[in-house]
Amino acid sequence: MRALGFGASATSFVDRLGVLGPDCHIAHGVYMTAVDRALLRARGTAVALCPRSNAVIGLDPPPVADYLREGSPIAVGTDSLSSSPSLDPMADVTALHRIARAQGYSGRDLHERLLAAATLGGAHAMGLAVGPDRIGHLAVGARADLAVFDVDSRTVPDALAELVEDGAGRAAATVIRGVVRTADSARVAPGPSTTPSKESR
Repeated sequence: MRALGFGASATSFVDRLGVLGPDCHIAHGVYMTAVDRALLRARGTAVALCPRSNAVIGLDPPPVADYLREGSPIAVGTDSLSSSPSLDPMADVTALHRIARAQGYSGRDLHERLLAAATLGGAHAMGLAVGPDRIGHLAVGARADLAVFDVDSRTVPDALAELVEDGAGRAAATVIRGVVRTADSARVAPGPSTTPSKESR
């Protein structure tokens, strides 16, 4: 896609303006050429993919397989309820899985990488993956912000596959800074709140 009248893609144009860098991210990232994607990687700019919104407003699917093969930093977005059926990011993860497979991505790491995009990838895109209040992964010093999911699988690989391929609507509880904030009483019965902590346990 060319920026009208500038003889450059929209990605190249905003880069000329000094916009691209690790302190910003772009949404959707649907019409990205290989040159555009390479430029985003060079600048450390993440892409928040919103596949269900794209489908609603009539856009093509994003080049998920290319982003994965090339090692581009990606995150998962929902957009808004004006263009998406729900704000459940796991539904978008499932859509990204379907798109990646349809585009020929056959790597066995697909489940792990898409779940990472929805967690650490999102934190990275928002500049929240580092520092004393970092989020997105389990680590000493990171905020104890967690989403608890109800799955039937008994092994880690099977649980990852179940979450990625059918995780929408399965959130049983959320924990913010070590304290249970919301819980689905039909799925989990929260006990007494633990002592709030900034550290993941």
